[in-house]
Parts: sequence; structure tokens; C-alpha cells
Amino acid sequence: KELGPGEMGMNSNENLLETPTSVKMAVFESFARQNITDVETDLIPEVYKFIDTNLGIVADSSLRIILSDSLKAVFSKLVLQCRDVGGTLFFVAGSDEAYICTARLLGASVKLIQTEAVDSFKLTEKVATEAFTSSDKPFLYLTGPTIFPTGMVYSNSEIEDLISCCSKGGAHLFVDTSFSGLEFGLQQETWNLRDVDCSNVTVMGNFSSQLLSGGLELSYALVHNSFLNGFNDNLNFGKPHGTLRYAIKKLLKLYNEKDANYHKELTHQRSSLLERAESF
Repeated sequence: KELGPGEMGMNSNENLLETPTSVKMAVFESFARQNITDVETDLIPEVYKFIDTNLGIVADSSLRIILSDSLKAVFSKLVLQCRDVGGTLFFVAGSDEAYICTARLLGASVKLIQTEAVDSFKLTEKVATEAFTSSDKPFLYLTGPTIFPTGMVYSNSEIEDLISCCSKGGAHLFVDTSFSGLEFGLQQETWNLRDVDCSNVTVMGNFSSQLLSGGLELSYALVHNSFLNGFNDNLNFGKPHGTLRYAIKKLLKLYNEKDANYHKELTHQRSSLLERAESF
């Protein structure tokens, strides 16, 4: 349902499933440990590995990882850069209203793109190309691989087509992965974009669903150097506490190294969701 005048959506997207033992242990250790070194709280190498594993985007000298304690803060910084260059931020109709309202509140030009049931309400290359003709400086916000709110998934070929479409139309693509990681299937959907030119793509997300960390919000953005200036000031941009960085790094290391116990817990959560879905 699209909101009317004066209405604002405040959707909450945190994972509310039972907290796995691995997460509890990582949190407990982060509080119990003393004299934690900088190396033990340095998330950057593990985040790069995480993005490489799930999206197939390989780090190079043109990319930087930005960390924050709020994904909305990361998104706000990107919106401001879109606004400041006179761009138009496109959302697929049905996107999280909290993001749409944030963009409007910050003064960005916002347009919604209508999708069709015949395409499972996915954004297609044709529809995106037509939408971009209405703006000289288009920006596109897209959730993926898992799409909010339908739960459908963009395949590797579909996202490749959209990235190509954005490149041809002069659009910059913001990919939000925060809704991915708990697909009903037992295997998480991944992309392989190693052979794709992603110079017009910014990836952002958090670890609530992928690591089953629940309310422990630590967000990231993989940005190109051209977008770094927007993150130089600390205004309305909280840095994650060292205790949180330590816990999330422990979990990322377990995830990246395919720890058997941890991945068994991840599989169990997806199995539970699948059983719930099939019961309806």
C-alpha cells in the first residue's frame, strides 16, 4: 500500500529469530575480553571477503569500505550526494517507505518506478531504461539479491542486465543487501559479478540477516573513491563501538571460513523459515 499525504512508513527490518549460540558466544567474549588490540577489531579484510563471497565483487584500489552503526545513516550520506549534484533518486514502487521518506526529507528528487506482476514485480532492463530518460542524473536504489517486500530474488543475469542498463543510462546504482541472507531455500542466493564493470555501483548492507546477529547493527558500504568525500564528516554518522566490531569480526571470520557449527545454525534458521512458509 502506498502511503498517503502526511503518512510515513516506519518499517523495522531486523531479524527477530532466535539468537544462535555462536552469536551469543561472540557477544559475551566481546564484553569479557580486556586489552583488545586494533587488529582484533579491524573488520575491513573480513568485510571484503564477505562481499567477494556473496556478490563476487573483488576489492581494488578504487574501492573503500565505510562502516557505521546505522544503515540509514549510510543511506542518508548517499542521498545527500545524489541531491547535491541535482540528481533524481529512483525507487521501485513498494520499496521500504523509511528509505523513500528519508530521501524526501533530505530534499532529494524522488521518483517511483512501477513494475508488473508478469515480471514478478522485478525491475527489468526495459522499464529502468524508460524511467532514466526522465532525468539527466539518475540514481537507482535497489534491494538484492532478495527483493523487498516480495521476497523474490534477482538472478545473476538479471542484476548484470540492470547494472549494464544503469551504465548505459548514466545512472548510479545503490544495491541494498540488508534484506538478503535468510531466503526460504536452504542455500543463500549469491551473485558472481567478477567479470562485470561495477564502477557505477555502490553496495550497502548490514549483518543482521546474513550473520543472524539480530539487533547488533553494524552496517557497511562499498563505495568508489568518487563517493568518499560525502563520508568525510562525522555529522549524523555514528562509528561502531569497538565491542561491536570485535563481535561482528568473530562472526564474519566464522562465516568466511565456513565454520561447520556456525553454518549449521544458519541452515537451521533457513529451514525454520521454510517450514513456516509451507505451513501457510
